[in-house]
Amino acid sequence: MTAIGKLNKRIGPVGGIFIQNVFLMTVLVLQILFSPLYATKSENKDEKQKAESLQALERRLQSLQGLDKIKLHYRLARRYKQQDADKMITHALTGFRISSRLGDLKQKAIGLGLAGIGYSYRSKYGPAIKHVKEAIQIFRRIGDRKNVSGFLADLGTIYQDQGANSQALSCFLESLKTEKQLKNEIGVARCLTNIGIIYW
Repeated sequence: MTAIGKLNKRIGPVGGIFIQNVFLMTVLVLQILFSPLYATKSENKDEKQKAESLQALERRLQSLQGLDKIKLHYRLARRYKQQDADKMITHALTGFRISSRLGDLKQKAIGLGLAGIGYSYRSKYGPAIKHVKEAIQIFRRIGDRKNVSGFLADLGTIYQDQGANSQALSCFLESLKTEKQLKNEIGVARCLTNIGIIYW
């Protein structure tokens, strides 16, 4: 006989159901009360691991040169994206300077674009728009349609953050057209979502 069966026999089926419900409610309340603590501990552990891995990547920069160093600067810039806009900008512009010395137009444009996004997180919209537009111009010149489209979407978001919806819409529509031509369904979905937000 199960524990619930024994309990039902001692206090009757109605009393057993009542005790069961009290037990389940207690478990539920305990889960609600203590799960944030566990989540916070888990989040703190994740944050600590991210910080350690960022520090390891920063140290690794010292041993790299050329394109490998540029790409790691950009990787760090993307990792710092919403955590530390100043570090994002620093890594993006450092990669930009190295790629300028090497004459690598694609990497130069990526650095400009990432710096622009970093400036937008600092609400410095003038430099943000300037850098992203320069990146788009370079990508157009070298025929990199994928990056033109991606940074057009970013430019649209920067305009949208300022309430310049007509300029944002123009960027999103151009990006949408390119994503359709490239048959990039994720890019199309992103553009349609951005357009939908404007009309919301």
